[in-house]
Formats: sequence, structure tokens, C-alpha cells
Amino acid sequence: DPSTQGYLVKTLGQLNMQRVRINLSAERLRQTELLTPENAFTMGRDANAFGETLDGLITGSAALKLGPAEGETKTSAEAMAKTFAVMKDNSNIILQNLQRLVNQKEVVEIALNSAETIASTSQKLAKPVAAGRGCGVN
Repeated sequence: DPSTQGYLVKTLGQLNMQRVRINLSAERLRQTELLTPENAFTMGRDANAFGETLDGLITGSAALKLGPAEGETKTSAEAMAKTFAVMKDNSNIILQNLQRLVNQKEVVEIALNSAETIASTSQKLAKPVAAGRGCGVN
């Protein structure tokens, strides 16, 4: 049926768009400076949308105007669903530990800022000492 084929093509396009968004979110989370609750939320939202679309493709969906997948389409979609389940489980671990990861990032930032301040102060301290000033002999 040509109309079903059109809806199938549209659904595959949605899956691809959602996959790209998940990849972008995952890449942002890989970069420590972009580890934010907003990026994790976006990844979770996009993963949920991908899972719903994929499930609709496999089992059929009135919203997608598709019946259950058959043949090679079903086999491929089910294989994708297995891989997606692993990715979803791992992304859930990130979401569950997000606050700890954000806190860790903040602590590292404080430590780095403190180290820079200490280095700057150390240089200021060294100047009068190098000039033979600032220390008495006991």
C-alpha cells in the first residue's frame, strides 16, 4: 500500500532524526564542560521518543498510522530495539548519577581555581623574597 509505505518512510525519518539528537546529547555528556542537567534531560527525552517510535514501528501504532512491522523490517527493528535497550540502560545510569557527576565537576572546578590562586599568590610571595626582603632571621 503506497500510503503505508509513505508513513513507514516518515517513521524511519523520525527515528533517524531522534538518533542524531541522542548522539549529539551523548557527545555533549562525553565532554566534561558540557555535563549539565539540561543536556542529560535532553538525552533522556530524545531516548524516550526514539523508544516510543521504534516500538510503534515494531508493534504498530495508530499515531504513526502503521500496522505491525513484518519480515525484514521487523527483524531489523527488533535488532535495533535490543541495541537501544543497552543504550537506554546506560543512559539511565547517567541520569541516576547526574547530580553526583555535576557536583564532582563543580568540586574539580573549585580545586582548579584554588590552584590558580595559590600559584598567583606564590609568585607574589616569591618577588620580595627574591629581592631579599620580607623575611627576618631569627
